[in-house]
Amino acid sequence: MKKMLILLSGFTITMMTASTVVACNQPSKMSALNEQIKEAEKLLAINSGKSESAKTNFQNEINKAKKISEKKDATDQEIEDAKIALGVARLTFENA
Repeated sequence: MKKMLILLSGFTITMMTASTVVACNQPSKMSALNEQIKEAEKLLAINSGKSESAKTNFQNEINKAKKISEKKDATDQEIEDAKIALGVARLTFENA
């Protein structure tokens, strides 16, 4: 019984470690998205000369990206999609 408990506790520690390693990429991707959101908000704030529709469209994309960044269970694909969409929106806004 004692050996079985030791074996089970070792297995639990191993699984917890593996879960941590698998999930470690997620925070860095989310951090990159959050940084991109901050940069987009700064850009929006300093470009008051843009048309209202351009500002509204850019703000809408920022809001969509924020929703993904606030999701606790956002997938890597959702994060990447949000980064790409925000990048395209930024380019569109800059060239408006």
